[in-house]
Amino acid sequence: MFNRQFVLLILAIGVALGVGCIKVGYIFYAKIDPTSEAGLTKLRSLIYSFSPVVEKLHQLENSQKELPDHLENLNGLPEHFLTTFPLLHLSNHGESFTLYYKLDWDSSLRYDSLNRSWSFDPGDGNPEIRIRL
Repeated sequence: MFNRQFVLLILAIGVALGVGCIKVGYIFYAKIDPTSEAGLTKLRSLIYSFSPVVEKLHQLENSQKELPDHLENLNGLPEHFLTTFPLLHLSNHGESFTLYYKLDWDSSLRYDSLNRSWSFDPGDGNPEIRIRL
């Protein structure tokens, strides 16, 4: 019914459009501006969402128990948490930890347990911006 070249052409166009959509999605992804009120509100909302994880990790730290290497190994988190925030990562430094949340292609939100502070890393070489709660 269809010749092979026609089918391959349709498949090639479909793949090209699919890849183009992915790239377009990144190009038009709304960057968070931490200097604007809307940007700060978005960042603070995320920070409050991550507070159960931070509290749990500090409890382990204070009880001098070993911190997990991955959030999947942290007991007591709400069931939906890791599926809701799949881009949240834990970096265990032995006596301290850092939480990272990837916001877009470049920027991230970071919690440092030594300073007990959150900061926004624009990911473009500019300095981090500390987020005050």
